[in-house]
Amino acid sequence: MPMKIVFRADASAEIGIGHVMRCLTLADELARLGGVCLFLCRELRGHMAGTIRDRGHKALLLPDTDDLAEDAAFTRQAVEREGGTDWLVTDHYGIARDWEEAVAAVSRRICVIGGPADREHLCDILHDQNYFRDHEAMWRPLVPAAADLLLGPRFALLRPEFLEARKRRGMEGRNRVLVTFGGGDVPNATELALRALALAGFDGGADVAVGGANPHLAALEKVASRMGNVRLHVSPRDMASLMAEADFAICGGGVTLFEGLCIGMPSLVVSIAANQSLAVRLLAEDGYARFAGEARSLTVELLAERIAAFAGADAERRAMAAKGMELVDGRGAARVAERLLGWREAGA
Repeated sequence: MPMKIVFRADASAEIGIGHVMRCLTLADELARLGGVCLFLCRELRGHMAGTIRDRGHKALLLPDTDDLAEDAAFTRQAVEREGGTDWLVTDHYGIARDWEEAVAAVSRRICVIGGPADREHLCDILHDQNYFRDHEAMWRPLVPAAADLLLGPRFALLRPEFLEARKRRGMEGRNRVLVTFGGGDVPNATELALRALALAGFDGGADVAVGGANPHLAALEKVASRMGNVRLHVSPRDMASLMAEADFAICGGGVTLFEGLCIGMPSLVVSIAANQSLAVRLLAEDGYARFAGEARSLTVELLAERIAAFAGADAERRAMAAKGMELVDGRGAARVAERLLGWREAGA
């Protein structure tokens, strides 16, 4: 009998699509290995249930509520109707131990794809792909003693195409930059980066990747149309190829950064969320990226200076690319999927 895995994750124009997308990556790998996956998502604008179904997984919409006790009840009821599950995987930065205790009766095991290490979790696996030097010390006091910790970029949930793209990545000097800040980009760092590129006098080509639910899409289309060297890609199907063609990226500190590290694309990172900044600063200190600052405090002029400096740092970018490929090998989703499926094989 195939193992059943239920994912509890949300996407919307406001919170972006990163939670659902990385869960989809894991679900695809689990399905490839014989698992059966179901997604439970709140009925928000931009919920991505159609994308989930197009990828071959079942998706059910939960009532939209910000009350986590209600959310737990809706989740428990949905899983009960499905006959329970072997694993409940959560990717939701509001969820903590109280929610997990409320749903524990309908799932044999719980896996938390972790947010900030500032709350306790009742789980069997805690996954956090971010980069920290004291990672285990951060999480161990917050989870049960027997919980398995899958920590660091070794477990980054990246789609298979990024593993393929690293095989064809070169450093020939294409004079192209990739600008991308995920599917939502509420602070509109994309427009900030485009204006800064123009001010910096960057004379190469720019690929700009945005999600279809980006709230600033109309404004971005106008800015891109005035810049003759810009190609705007809305919900591109092949981000790996865009990365493989770029000399460097201007991006946020989420999953895109790890995708770039995997294929050897150096990144100038603008943090667009408070929970990104610490990990990005550490990556920059250790030579894996360069940190431009937080979107809320960057001016066009300051970012332009930092873009110009990074564009001219060829030797640093080459070293950065090599280090990044060592840190992120693109096999994280397979490692996590095998760990989940391995619980049954081990008799757990």
